[in-house]
Amino acid sequence: MMKRLSAFLTLAALFLLWLPLIACRLLPTVVVTATPTMPPAMETETPAPPTPTAVVVVVTATPTIPPATETPTPVPPTETPTPVPTETPAPPTPTATSTPLPPSPTPTPHVLIPTPIIIPMPVTIFDFVVKANNAHWQSGAGTLPWPGADTDNRGFARWVNNAILEDGSTAPRVLETHPQWVANGFIQGTFMEPYYSGYVVQSGDRFVARVGLLQGASAGSANFRVMIRPEGGPNAWIGSVFDTYDGSLKTMDISLSPWAGKRVDFILRVDAGPSSAQDWAVWVEARIVR
Repeated sequence: MMKRLSAFLTLAALFLLWLPLIACRLLPTVVVTATPTMPPAMETETPAPPTPTAVVVVVTATPTIPPATETPTPVPPTETPTPVPTETPAPPTPTATSTPLPPSPTPTPHVLIPTPIIIPMPVTIFDFVVKANNAHWQSGAGTLPWPGADTDNRGFARWVNNAILEDGSTAPRVLETHPQWVANGFIQGTFMEPYYSGYVVQSGDRFVARVGLLQGASAGSANFRVMIRPEGGPNAWIGSVFDTYDGSLKTMDISLSPWAGKRVDFILRVDAGPSSAQDWAVWVEARIVR
């Protein structure tokens, strides 16, 4: 507002300075011819009428002139924003909203999980190979020493470590039992330790064994036999298996349940055939398991 008033006053001052010039240009010149009051004519002489002196009176009138329309430097008007009526939004047309149904549960596939069958591992009750040094060894020639020498023609029993068998496999330790070097010779070991250790047969106990020949015994053959001697008798041969050098080991699996509740001991025996040459008979394993 003050800027506009200052501009107006400046223009007004300029106007007053230039007003006389403007008036001269704009207003007509008013010539007033005055008839002067002449003195009464002298009768003596009628003078020639004087040349009237035109008196030009320039009346500078200060007319009330409407103020000139000032052409101010246009100032962009401050626009008063036309208030835009705030429309109260119409309430939305209710849309039918369907309540979503809960998702159908994904059926859990019924997986049949087989019930594991726990098969208990057999427990070794007595190991004949390990305990062979405590057995009583004999042949047709009488009692034999432990361990025997492989040059003893009475027969011999001994451990052989890292033994290569007729099937090409290697066993960490085997019990070699060579019969007496005669036709139909034999060797046997009596294991009384089970009896004296207090072992009592239980139902389900078994005697298991793997037997065969050492590698290279191409002329050999042997009959492996097991006897049980229960307390109060009678003694009984409970199993036998015959082996030749055919590249395979033989097995025994004998139930001891008929003697359940009894204290027992055992005899392991090997019989030669018509010839005992290369009868390198070995017990790879021989155990009572439960």
